[in-house]
Amino acid sequence: MIESDNYGKLEIEERIKSIRIKYEYLNEQTNERRVKLDETSRYFIFERDSDELISWILEKSKIAPSDE
Repeated sequence: MIESDNYGKLEIEERIKSIRIKYEYLNEQTNERRVKLDETSRYFIFERDSDELISWILEKSKIAPSDE
């Protein structure tokens, strides 16, 4: 359609260019969001693991005799 001397060829090419630019921008935003979500997920996993470790330490410290 674009290859022939079609009426509106320039408008079609400009529209394609505009759509490609918007698509690239959308991909960049999606990738940034994916990175942020991954970082947030890792943070919450770390927090959960830390809380479990603290609970375990507190539990064991009640059972273990004190050296003091």
